[in-house]
Amino acid sequence: MNQLDGPMYQEQMKMRKILMNYVHLNLACRFGLTECVTEAFKRYQERNSTIIPPILRNAVYRAVVSNGGEREYYQILNQFKAEQDSVERTKLVYARFHSCKRPWIWPFLHHVKPQDSIFLIREVARNVPSGPNVAFVRTRYDAILSKCGQDQVSNRLSYGVGSLFTNIFERDE
Repeated sequence: MNQLDGPMYQEQMKMRKILMNYVHLNLACRFGLTECVTEAFKRYQERNSTIIPPILRNAVYRAVVSNGGEREYYQILNQFKAEQDSVERTKLVYARFHSCKRPWIWPFLHHVKPQDSIFLIREVARNVPSGPNVAFVRTRYDAILSKCGQDQVSNRLSYGVGSLFTNIFERDE
């Protein structure tokens, strides 16, 4: 029997396909593809009766916040406040920073842990539908530096900036 016909190979190919579907879905939602956003809203509205697969939750939460209104933003916020699982809380807190309405973001910055501050920069930078918000980073750089320390900023900031440029390139392609 050929190795490519074996069950292990077939399982690997199945997992690779699932992962690629997730990557494509995530990018499509991030760039505001109508079908993706519609599906994300549908899944979010049905979350009490149908579980959102863990691999899709980031994409769904971000699409709902970035394309929804005040009601959806506060639904995510209330879900965050009620959530006990730290991994799920992290997904929800980062999704909130995909809001196109910046004033909704400011009151909730205290929910971000110091070690996650650079990831916040990355999430705001990745918020392509409303455009990258470099001013957000520039105006809060000193506060971020004092909150997280030079090591955290040095180690993670270049990754966040690189993520911004990668997303701009992917959007333009």
